Amino acid sequence: MEDCRTYYLLEAFLPNTDTGGPAAAAARVRRTAEQSTRKRNPIRLLDSFFLPEDELCYCLFEANSVDDVAEVSRRANLGFERIQPVVHLHP
Repeated sequence: MEDCRTYYLLEAFLPNTDTGGPAAAAARVRRTAEQSTRKRNPIRLLDSFFLPEDELCYCLFEANSVDDVAEVSRRANLGFERIQPVVHLHP
């Protein structure tokens, strides 16, 4: 991935009533990020987590900007509560 070393954590509310649930939402986000990368806007979904009791989904991205992450989220019909830059600590 070219010059893309900033990490962002997206937080999204996914009520139990959402069509397809969290797995479908994560798949949409991954596909949308891949499409964006093919269009020369490098963004990668590194991982996603769902907290069922809180109905919250977290997605960890590698991207050039918070705006790029927000755009992928909107295009994937995920929406978000917030997106924050993070320091990714490798084990």
